[in-house]
Amino acid sequence: MTLSSCADRFVLVTSGDRLTLVRPRRVDSLLARLFRRSLDARLASGAAAESDRLLAVRARQLLGRSNRVAARWRCVAADAPHSAELWQVVDLLSSGAAPARVVATARTVLPVVTRAASGPRGSDVVAAAARAALV
Repeated sequence: MTLSSCADRFVLVTSGDRLTLVRPRRVDSLLARLFRRSLDARLASGAAAESDRLLAVRARQLLGRSNRVAARWRCVAADAPHSAELWQVVDLLSSGAAPARVVATARTVLPVVTRAASGPRGSDVVAAAARAALV
């Protein structure tokens, strides 16, 4: 079994003081989608993805969608080309090397960024949201 096929079939979960490879159940994927907002908020606040089975499954789902999140941030960045932080978020998400915490934060603050981008002081809010995603 190759490393990439292993990553597609298993998630890492802490078991006491050890990391264990666990095959997610179908219900785990459904529950991770159902509770995506709370799981994304937990990941964005810094919770370790491997600390919980659902967090691990949600992290894997997010990492598989980082290009979609990057495309949505790219649309916002195109309207505010002077914001270097925005483009850093887009580059990190597009690279495929973004940690689950960054993808979760970017996804969580995206509605705020989209609304703020059209407002009078939107550039400040957008830059702050981008910095929050990068931290």
